[in-house]
Amino acid sequence: MTFITRPATPADSNDIARLVNIAVEGMPMAFWSDQSINGQDPFEVGIQRCAQGDTATSYMRTNLAELDGSIVGMILTYDLKDIPQEMDDVHSMFRPMIQ
Repeated sequence: MTFITRPATPADSNDIARLVNIAVEGMPMAFWSDQSINGQDPFEVGIQRCAQGDTATSYMRTNLAELDGSIVGMILTYDLKDIPQEMDDVHSMFRPMIQ
């Protein structure tokens, strides 16, 4: 059995979205549902957000753990300076968690 960790890439966005949604017990999917337009699948919104460099769930903030070539976990990092001081632009669902 081979275990490795590695930086994520945009190609990992599907796995990142899936693991983020599991870790935060569906809150991301609810947020992505609010962000979807014209019947777009909320999970696709999540994948697109993970593929970007400037989102909270960006691949650029993520390291993945692989066991025998399969993704089995991840670490998603945040800089404390990224925590908003004002909550006006933060989705109401996330405010209690940030506070």
